[in-house]
Order: sequence, then C-alpha cells, then structure tokens
Amino acid sequence: IQFTHAAGDDYHLLSGSPAIDRGKSFTYPGLLYDMQDSLRNNGATFDIGALEFGSQGLVKACDCAITIDSATQYVNGNNYAYQAGDTICIESGTRDFLHFRNFAGTAEQPLIFVNMGGNVVIDHDGNKPGLKFANVQHAVIRGDGMSQYLQGIVIQRSAQGNGLVVNGNVENVLIEQIEVTGVKRHGILVRGTNQTGVQVKDVVIKRNYIHDIDGTGILVQTSGNRHKQVHGGNPDSLKQIHNAAICFNEITATGMTAIKVVGLGEKILVASNELDQYGTGNQRGRDRGIEIHRGVWNSNVYGNTLTYGGGTGIFLKGAGSNKIYNNLVVEPGRTNPSTRANRSYHGIQAKDMETSTVQNTHILNNTIVSPAANGILMTN
Repeated sequence: IQFTHAAGDDYHLLSGSPAIDRGKSFTYPGLLYDMQDSLRNNGATFDIGALEFGSQGLVKACDCAITIDSATQYVNGNNYAYQAGDTICIESGTRDFLHFRNFAGTAEQPLIFVNMGGNVVIDHDGNKPGLKFANVQHAVIRGDGMSQYLQGIVIQRSAQGNGLVVNGNVENVLIEQIEVTGVKRHGILVRGTNQTGVQVKDVVIKRNYIHDIDGTGILVQTSGNRHKQVHGGNPDSLKQIHNAAICFNEITATGMTAIKVVGLGEKILVASNELDQYGTGNQRGRDRGIEIHRGVWNSNVYGNTLTYGGGTGIFLKGAGSNKIYNNLVVEPGRTNPSTRANRSYHGIQAKDMETSTVQNTHILNNTIVSPAANGILMTN
C-alpha cells in the first residue's frame, strides 16, 4: 500500500501508492471527508483507506474566526462577521445550554462548529435543548475529542428536553463526535420545518455516543403530514428528505426507538451502528431498534448490530426499493419480558403502508438470534 510510516502508526499514503484513486466515490456529504476531516476526492476518485493522499486534517482552535465563551447562551449569526469555511469555536467548560441560529457556509466551504481547549459539557436542568442549531446550512458540528475521549462535546443532562437539535431548513449538515446522556426526550433530533419542498437534505450523523436517555436515540423527521399521503408513483412531487446518512454511532439504553426516520424521502442510509438495550421504556410501537417510517424509498439499512432490545429489531414501513442486509439482530424483546411472553416482536418486520409503483423490498443475508416471534415478518 506504501504508507508513510506504518510501524509508527502513520498511515498517510505515499505518492505513487496503488491505493490512490482506487476507491469508490460516495454522494453523502459527511462521507466526503477522511479520518482527519480532509476533503475526499483529491484526485479522480476516492483513495482506498482511512486517509486521502495529501490529508492534512481539521483546522484547529488557533484558527478560530469566532470564539463563544462559556457564559454565552444565544448566538445569532446575523450579529457576527464571518466567512464561508470559518471555524467557530466553543470555549471548553460546563455551561447550561447553547443555541445557535442563522449561520450558513457553502457546499465547498462549510462552517465548522467545534469545542476549543478541552471538552464542552452541557448540563441543563430545564426543558430547552442542551445544544441547538436553527436555520444553519452547510455546517459541520463536531466534538473534537481530547485525551482519551472521542466525543469533545458532552450533553450530560437536559432534564426535560432534547439533547442536540438541528431544525429549520436543514441542508448539508454533518454531526459527529457528540455524546448525549441523561436527557428526557431525544438524543439527537434533526427536524426540517420548511413548509414547501425538501426539508432535510444532505445530512450525516456519525460517530456519536448516545446512552441512558428516556426518548429516541436519533430521530430525523419533517413537519406536516405529507408522509401520510399516497404518492401514486410520483414521490419526487412530495419529497421531504433527500440524502440522510446515520452511520457508526453507538447507542445504548434508550427508553424509545434507537434510530427513527419519519418523512417522505429517499436515499436514507443507516449503516454500521451499534445499538444495545433499545426501547426499554415499555412503550409499545416506540421500542424498536431501527424504524424507517412510511413514505421512504431507496433506503439502505446494513451492517448494524442490534442486541437485547425492548421490541422488534428493524421495522420498515417504507414505500419501496428499500434494502435491509448484513445486519445482526440478537434477542429482540429481551429487555421487555411481559411483551416478549406475547411473542409479538420480530427480528425484522417489513410492512407495506404505501401504494406506489416502487414496492420492492430486499431483505438479504441478515443474522437473527432468538427473536420473540418471527425472524422475518412481511405483511401488507
């Protein structure tokens, strides 16, 4: 492969390495960066491996264009002079809550919101979201891990609210390396509220750690009731979500569903997540590992590990052309003994809720261990 110095754990590629320009390019925006957050596709196509040739890594705190001190709670981009590509730093330490609004980078130069000088810890005793971004487009929201911690932003409590919320017109947003625990509602909530057109576009949620919360681990949803409409073979006319990827997250001990996507949309990717003890709150229908709700098509759910949940492992209500493959589901219903006795939980359940010209559902190469009821159940 020709690494710079593999013996010293330096896996940057040397010039002339056969791994250069030999990978497969992706369209999901958050997967356009390597492990050092350098932009991929530095040549004809992606390089093979964790690091793109020439990778230099993320701009660090010394290059902050704006620094948000620990006493600040509300930050309105209309009141700041910034440029596309700037880094906006959040001062380390413990704070009550922090809300941003009205910031926009560009697709080529997103804004970067990152902690500075150590971990940012949010401890909120009220009903507000611990961390919120409203009307923020083309942005990276990242916890830059310090010492032994991968997650540099830790929402350790929101007593009556959500952990991290991104809402409004949500476009080209990457959320990564955030830890959420001790919240009453949802760990990470991405909610489009634009009343016309696509509400959530090009969103990636990856490498986050969510644990010990009462609500849903990760929830991506849109406003309105268009997901309840029958699209009659013309889904683009009502599409609310386009390109959303939820990958490499660790979610454990959630009271409700671990990962849920709600809204009419396409190209939803849920991959390589580790979900344990999901849906422990004994709320029937809200106790699944992964739920792709009605009105979703062209989705891929693969490579996920689900263990010891309260309800069905993977539940699909999508409109069609959805694929579920290479997942491991272990003992769905185990953490809910009373309902497990009713044998009402399955490893994978696909339920066709829509009328459409695209109704193909592919369930391939999954491993399901000791389900309360069926390994795979498909119903109309």
